[in-house]
Amino acid sequence: MHIAGYIRERPPAAGGEPAFAQSERIRRYAADHAHDLVTVCQDSAGPGRSDEDAGFRALLAVVESGAVAAVVLASLDVLGDDAETQEVMAWELRRRGVDVVSTRATDQALLAADTPDGARRTARRVLARVERVEKRLTG
Repeated sequence: MHIAGYIRERPPAAGGEPAFAQSERIRRYAADHAHDLVTVCQDSAGPGRSDEDAGFRALLAVVESGAVAAVVLASLDVLGDDAETQEVMAWELRRRGVDVVSTRATDQALLAADTPDGARRTARRVLARVERVEKRLTG
């Protein structure tokens, strides 16, 4: 399967893994699962960054091109600091037809459709309704 990776490096003061370590985890995941890693898109978050989401937009372009069937994240944290933001970002990927997976086993349960987390469940319900309304309005 062709996959893309996504990483976001945060300033050292904010914690988190360095970009290199995230990238290596994604490469290891691809090798362990016999997937073809097409690309790894990267963002850098923090003060003074003029465009914190250029890498995510590049990832969306890769997904929309049909080049990959899944996106592998170093961790859910790369999508945002809270569950709601993570869900919206994952939804943006899923609605374009790709699976979203994480190299962290604990994240896999959170990405599952039947997640027990209330904030995630609520965000998914709202996003599903948004999608239904969009389809209704656009025919």
